[in-house]
Amino acid sequence: MVMNFLSDGAHQWTVLHGGSSSDVCLYDCLEVDTSGNIFVGGYTSSTDLDGQSNAGGDDVMVMKFQGPTTTTTQTTVTLTTTTSHLSYSLTNHGHPP
Repeated sequence: MVMNFLSDGAHQWTVLHGGSSSDVCLYDCLEVDTSGNIFVGGYTSSTDLDGQSNAGGDDVMVMKFQGPTTTTTQTTVTLTTTTSHLSYSLTNHGHPP
């Protein structure tokens, strides 16, 4: 689940997004770029997350939501291998929110 709020605290939108299995975001897994796009990092065992495949175990994933005023998923990328790979944080280097 990703929620967006305006600077005055007013709720703007909520999106529930995921596949048919576990999609996990832990710790520092959200970032916002200078255009207001929202990035979510984590890992997934889903075989159908935005058309991405899964070769087994958990795969690292990064999702980009076109922001700041829409819930549209612009891109989903996974690192797919036969073994598990986990991501616990996401960092936006050089582009403060």
